[in-house]
Amino acid sequence: MTGERFPIRFGFLRALFTLLGSGPSRSEVSLEDSELHVRMGWMFSMRAPVDSIRHTTHSKARWWLGIGVHGLFGHWQINGALGSVATLDIAPPARAKLLTVIPVKVRRLHVSVEDPDAMIAAVER
Repeated sequence: MTGERFPIRFGFLRALFTLLGSGPSRSEVSLEDSELHVRMGWMFSMRAPVDSIRHTTHSKARWWLGIGVHGLFGHWQINGALGSVATLDIAPPARAKLLTVIPVKVRRLHVSVEDPDAMIAAVER
């Protein structure tokens, strides 16, 4: 599991995210030493033990939230494009940082990665 990386999928706003410092070179999901790390540049960063991931599935991005970093009551969506996302239920909730300084808790994470099947399989191993 060590060193697996899954790039965040970006769509038509790729250039804007890049200009804002949260583009593809600074955004990814990675698995390192039994820990899941999700980051989208300076906008969002989360670390969680893989053992705390209780359920994984595919779902559709919640289009009404748009594209970017959105969350409320422990449910967060991290996406650079609409479409299929990997959804992770986390218990106990993971600690994350919003805008590099605001602490938040993540109970459910919807994240758009280029290969959601591979990411889900890696998390489930």
